[in-house]
Amino acid sequence: MACKEDEIVKEGERILLIMEDGSEFLVRLKKGMKFGTHLGVLNFDELIGKR
Repeated sequence: MACKEDEIVKEGERILLIMEDGSEFLVRLKKGMKFGTHLGVLNFDELIGKR
């Protein structure tokens, strides 16, 4: 299910991360968690609560 532009991202939701090289990662958002690759680190706390 796609997220609408005005929906707020919530803890526990799954998101699909698509990297520049085309690789894809399906992850579940959880406060305090981070996702890291050779490209850098994504802090999930920065996504939760955003539109």
